[in-house]
Amino acid sequence: METVLSGPALEKYYHALTGQKKGLPEIYKAHQAGLDQNATVTINRLTYFFGKAISTVVNILDPDVIVVGGGVGNIEALYTEGIASLKDHVFNDYLEVKVVKPKLGDSAGVFGAAFLTVGNFSLSN
Repeated sequence: METVLSGPALEKYYHALTGQKKGLPEIYKAHQAGLDQNATVTINRLTYFFGKAISTVVNILDPDVIVVGGGVGNIEALYTEGIASLKDHVFNDYLEVKVVKPKLGDSAGVFGAAFLTVGNFSLSN
């Protein structure tokens, strides 16, 4: 998944299409504005392969929820077109799993690392 769905992989894909270096947030904004067909191709690649990749997890493990972390998790299209792609790739005719953003945003990993070092760390403190 990292070689196709990560921010750097999508930026590299966009660069291969256009010769331009843009960050994923900038690519997504261009896609949303309808100004850049290659940005749309890049975001469509993300949502298609997101559904295909996550369907493997759903088909094997049948989780109750999937939390999408990292910068790619900030792309709203994952929660619409990505879930539509997921529905197309699961074995069932329905999709019960919730796909959500982490409540702590991009800082979830930092909070986890802090928790490991402090021991009795609580988010309510």
